[in-house]
Amino acid sequence: MSPAAVEQILAGFRVRRYGQGRHVALLVHGAMLSAASWEPFQKALGLHAPSWTSVAVDLPGFGLAPDEPWDDYGEMAERLVTLLSQLRTASGKLVVVGHSMGGGIALTMLRDRGEVLNGMVVMDSGLGQSQGEVSIGSIVGDLSAPPAGQIVRTIVESWFSEPQHIDLEPLIRDAGRVNAETFAGMLAAIRKHDLSGEVSRFPAIPLLLLRGSRDRTRTALEMQALSKLPGRSDYVEISGSGHCPHIEDATVTALVVASWLARL
Repeated sequence: MSPAAVEQILAGFRVRRYGQGRHVALLVHGAMLSAASWEPFQKALGLHAPSWTSVAVDLPGFGLAPDEPWDDYGEMAERLVTLLSQLRTASGKLVVVGHSMGGGIALTMLRDRGEVLNGMVVMDSGLGQSQGEVSIGSIVGDLSAPPAGQIVRTIVESWFSEPQHIDLEPLIRDAGRVNAETFAGMLAAIRKHDLSGEVSRFPAIPLLLLRGSRDRTRTALEMQALSKLPGRSDYVEISGSGHCPHIEDATVTALVVASWLARL
């Protein structure tokens, strides 16, 4: 039986911790998601990488975190570095796993403070705004208020290749609780994200680049462009998954990550 998550407040963040390994993987969720979205992945990773503890964070204004508007990946990356300093163990390694918006925050952290990390997993994200056929921005258009009702359901369904096989209701509830200030800040942060001209500023650390093969938000070319960053990189597609392989195919995704972690 998998152990239950331990919920804590660390460095001002609400986190969900699985495992008791000496190495730590910080999991950073995407836009309109939460720490809870990582739960199946965390359970699977705990089985296949028992020397690692995974810590999923609720970014401010998402999940069960207090509403605290923010609109800049760099600001959030710096705050997460403070969290990492509390998670680090004397002999352990530190890795950040960032999905979508969380991947953008993670990449910004790598550019600015990469010396604190032993590796990074970037999942369905990129150096700039998404170039796929569908995104939160393309669905909401010029909407100034947070989406509600059918628009939220449309956003959540767009994340999956086969949404009919996913329990969408918890995800819809999470997406629907985002308030106006958080939503506006989130869109502002996403729209100004552009690291494409700063490749030379990135330190060389091992990277795992993961993409759902049927992701309609992030293209394969966008993900493969990350291999231009310094250091060793591995690119893996999760066959049949959409934008959220850690939800749609949690076990396979965790196995890929566990295999990569074993080589750090």
